[in-house]
Amino acid sequence: MAKMIPEEDKSAPKIEGSSAMIPGGAVQRATLPTTNVARDMMKNGAEEHLRLAIQMAQERALQYQSIVDQEAERLQAEIDALGDKEPEGMHPGQRLLGLISDAAYYMNDFISRLAAIYQSEQKLRQGDEKLRQSARQQAFKEAEAREKLELARLQAEQRGKEIEYRIGADARAARVIAAAIRMREREELDDIGVAEYIERQGVSVPAILAARAAKAITLLEPPVSDVNDVDDEQLDKEAREFATLQANHPQWLAERRADVATIVEELGCGDYDRNGERKAGEFEANDEELDIDPSATAEIYGDYDASDAGYDAGDDDIAIEPPEDD
Repeated sequence: MAKMIPEEDKSAPKIEGSSAMIPGGAVQRATLPTTNVARDMMKNGAEEHLRLAIQMAQERALQYQSIVDQEAERLQAEIDALGDKEPEGMHPGQRLLGLISDAAYYMNDFISRLAAIYQSEQKLRQGDEKLRQSARQQAFKEAEAREKLELARLQAEQRGKEIEYRIGADARAARVIAAAIRMREREELDDIGVAEYIERQGVSVPAILAARAAKAITLLEPPVSDVNDVDDEQLDKEAREFATLQANHPQWLAERRADVATIVEELGCGDYDRNGERKAGEFEANDEELDIDPSATAEIYGDYDASDAGYDAGDDDIAIEPPEDD
């Protein structure tokens, strides 16, 4: 009867890493990322760290599954080499292979579930982001609607104030016009006075009253003749009037001068006052009796020689000394 485990396999030396799940394969150890990789992962945030961890676990699971497949082929080749068509029991390697395959399956299943959880979380985050974005858009629309409503309210208030002002202005204008019409009916004002009164009150004159006032003003103005022709009779009349004025001019001038002299004599105009006395500061035309000493001004106007009948002090130039240098 063929033995499941050859004798040479029992005496085979123990290989390094006997704690390996797959005999004869490479030792499987849990490895951590390097310091730089871990620092970069933490710098990018927990989500990026989780994503990279899942990616690394998937790569290790695929590598582990590949090793399990290789070990299954090696074990099957070893069993075939024994040549025992009817073995008494299951080869221990097959049992180990089953455990290893189950471990690989559960490992892949765990990683798949972890990846599904990560994807679900990402979808939830995307959904939350969409909801937040929708909320922001809704808040913006509500703010815009409130702003438009406030603007519409302000415009409505402004229109209301304008309408009230127009109503008040129209009522005041109606009162002013009614008062003006009553004054015209009592014959206190005519059409021109009515229009002037209304304008003084700061109200526009109605068209019919303005037309009546314009017509009344037209009737007050004298007609303007467009004919510029002058006949001989008018020329003769104007010539006779001018000749009369020229003939009476000397008599008129003499009478005018007499009137002026009378006024001067009676009112004391000119050099004399009303009492006939000469005003202060005025000299008589005859200055023979005045005591005038020409030598008093000789130093300024030059020497005076009384024997020189032709002497005229105004003919000499006045000597002006130049100013002294400082």
